[in-house]
Amino acid sequence: MFDGRAVCYPSDTALRDYLAWRQTDTHINNQYNTCFWALVQQGGCSPAAAQEALKGTDAAAKNELLYSRFGINYNELPEQFKKGSVVLRQKQDVVAKEAGADGGAPV
Repeated sequence: MFDGRAVCYPSDTALRDYLAWRQTDTHINNQYNTCFWALVQQGGCSPAAAQEALKGTDAAAKNELLYSRFGINYNELPEQFKKGSVVLRQKQDVVAKEAGADGGAPV
């Protein structure tokens, strides 16, 4: 799934705080979903049973479930799934040079 947003924050500190929160939220959601789909696809649970099995579990319990039942070490999954990806656009001023004496295109 792709979750894209365009945001404009008043300061670098506010932006950093927002990105840190999103990264934490991504981790929590990914860890839950990794467990949920392992239970459904590999563990034979129904979606309702998987949801019930995960209800109230903390991060350590989810890590233990993945490793003990499915041999998945959550910490070894690719970072882009655990922490998400960010694309930043930074403005950069560029000064165009005038055309050369021979009338050629600007450099």
